[in-house]
Amino acid sequence: MGEKGWRPSIFTCESSQYINSTFTTMLRNHFKIAWRNLVRGKTYSIINVLGLAVGIACCLIILLYIGKELSYDSFHKNGNRIYRISLTLKNNDEWSTVAWAPGPIGPALKRVIPEVANMAQLSSPGSETIVERKDLKIYEPGFVYASPSLFELFDFPVLSGDAVRSLKAPYNVVLSESMAAKYFSNEDPLGGTLVINNGHPYTVTGVFKDIPDNSHIRFDFVASLESLYASGLERENWSAGGAHTYVLLEEQADQKTFEAKLDEFRDKYMAGPFNIEKGKEPSIALTATRLADIHLYSNVSSELMPQGDITYVYIFSAIAFLILLIACINYINMATARAVTRAREVGIRKVSGARRIELIRQYLSESFLFVTISLFIALIIAELFLPTINNIMHRAMVINWTDPFLFAMFGGLWLAVGLGAGAYPALYLSGFNPVRALKSVERVQSRGVLRKVLITFQLAVSIMLIDARHSKSDRVNTRKQTGIQSGTGDHDSYP
Repeated sequence: MGEKGWRPSIFTCESSQYINSTFTTMLRNHFKIAWRNLVRGKTYSIINVLGLAVGIACCLIILLYIGKELSYDSFHKNGNRIYRISLTLKNNDEWSTVAWAPGPIGPALKRVIPEVANMAQLSSPGSETIVERKDLKIYEPGFVYASPSLFELFDFPVLSGDAVRSLKAPYNVVLSESMAAKYFSNEDPLGGTLVINNGHPYTVTGVFKDIPDNSHIRFDFVASLESLYASGLERENWSAGGAHTYVLLEEQADQKTFEAKLDEFRDKYMAGPFNIEKGKEPSIALTATRLADIHLYSNVSSELMPQGDITYVYIFSAIAFLILLIACINYINMATARAVTRAREVGIRKVSGARRIELIRQYLSESFLFVTISLFIALIIAELFLPTINNIMHRAMVINWTDPFLFAMFGGLWLAVGLGAGAYPALYLSGFNPVRALKSVERVQSRGVLRKVLITFQLAVSIMLIDARHSKSDRVNTRKQTGIQSGTGDHDSYP
């Protein structure tokens, strides 16, 4: 083509730079106009921003709760291979399951079933234990007895000492970091002694990091299980007491195969202690519950901690969606209610040559600007109210600013609310006929059928949520009055 011919590389580079510059300028102008409209209609803007902010804050707090519930016991690296062994008993043709199993069952399972790579046992905290040192004498609810393998099976970081080896000997105890600071202040706790229940002194042999609140196993003191045997508890007595028993399966082990072997184990090793007659249906069974399923899916008595319920996760997910939907509908109603005042603007801009896609971008820019401001205010509201909500719900929810999932959630909320709230007003306003909009504003005002439907729906959902809240409060008050407690209960366990 010669030297004067077309050179694609230069054309492409210059075109790309021109397009990028034009797009940036257009985007800046859209947000500049959106900001002017926001400042011009102060009352409208305040109502919209606060409505979106409260809705997003409520949704954010509910999502934090859901995330906390779904994260229980997820920090154990071998969690997908850990199962809890529970005892199911038949009484008067009704089956009931407890979260513990007979004490000798743990060592026997490890010895007999090849799929079991390791096992750990711990007692229920039960009643408060008296812990004494010098001038301190305090009732502590988080005192348990456990086998040495507890810190092998679960990922509870040990900060100092050798928790595994020390728990093999009687009258040794390991403390949480906070309990070590409480009883030993600035002293080194290792080698120190604590008097338990006004009896035998226990030697402190280790300190572990405080158990996270998203663990269904929580304790502050772990004494060696050998201490109970040294105090007279029979090691092989199947009826003297129970322990919360966990097993770690081999990597290639199959859960169904393991459960079938539990039935075989029961028939062979538990027939005598529990009077199981051959040829008759056994009145007991052993069940294996996956560690990740214990908090939300386990419905048994004598749990270590009050359990959650996956049903509430679904309910709160629906509530979060409905609250966010109400906030978006409120924005849509406010935006379409201003159609009369915005109609002239649309008409003038269309007569001036503006295309519909440009108007859609403009109104979506306004929507995302409102959502951005609302999101920042929502974060402030959530931070302010989280301590109160944590006290009410007995949770320890925090906004972790270093968590990448948090920023992904913020981005998802920003995009969902921006599009959800801004799409219809953008399509509705940009669809005005310029001539009709300039000549006959009242016709624009009459197009409010969808707005009436949205207002009715918004009111119905609000009433439903309020009614559900009162119904929940009535059920909680009834349970308190009748003394029903879920998730915990007295049982014959190690003291």
